[in-house]
Amino acid sequence: MKVSYDLIIESGDEELDMEYGLETLSGTAEVTCILAEAILRKRIIRRRSHVNPARAVLKKNFTGSYGQNFDIVINEPELISELRKMTRSVFSEVMGYFIFEAVYLKGHQVSPEAGVIINELSDIADELIDRIRSPLIRMHKVNIQKNYDIELNYKRPVEKENVIKLNQVTASNLTDSRVGGERFTIRAVITRFNARTGTGRLVLEGEDDTIAFGFSSLLRNVPPAQKSKISLNLHTNNDGRNDNYVYLELMVSPVVGFGGETVKYVIHMVN
Repeated sequence: MKVSYDLIIESGDEELDMEYGLETLSGTAEVTCILAEAILRKRIIRRRSHVNPARAVLKKNFTGSYGQNFDIVINEPELISELRKMTRSVFSEVMGYFIFEAVYLKGHQVSPEAGVIINELSDIADELIDRIRSPLIRMHKVNIQKNYDIELNYKRPVEKENVIKLNQVTASNLTDSRVGGERFTIRAVITRFNARTGTGRLVLEGEDDTIAFGFSSLLRNVPPAQKSKISLNLHTNNDGRNDNYVYLELMVSPVVGFGGETVKYVIHMVN
């Protein structure tokens, strides 16, 4: 079973360096295949080889643009069954969600059907996002070198549906993000927390969009009481019985991305 995509490099009338183009294609293949197996298998594959059941297969190229048609081909019966159940469209929507998260873009809306799959992946979400960041940098190669925008599109039977557009903002968020020197206190609700990685998502008081967070120290050096406060806040605010959210006060430093925008918070202390 296959899901069809194309990758378009918006170079205008300029020539495209083959080396940069090939690295972008290689990064695209790794990102999409890692996500494909994680979405369908509900776990992360650490090493990929020729025997993996999800492969990116090049197709005949279209004319008139720098780009490449390709298929994600699934050849394991259980994974094919899972893909049929969720549909190709939802599969591509979930893929787009994780790429948006990995490049620190906010406010990506998904359908209720995709939301169900994303919730099923919550235990591995932060590890999966971290896993695809390195190949995503390779996927940005032509943008980093030549500032060409890159479009990944899911090819529906009658029309294309954009999965993600990579540009200067997403490249800078991946490669130039830095931890700000200042520390300050925020009030926030924890909406996701992975106790194995010490990472998650929070919502600032008075806002709607979630934003990533992580501890400033290695997880093994974070006192258990600090992690417990995070876990308890998540549980308290997600028990479904109370609309009056309980906020935590967190001493943080911002991780700053493109244009000085805060894309993540580094937690120094949970008060």
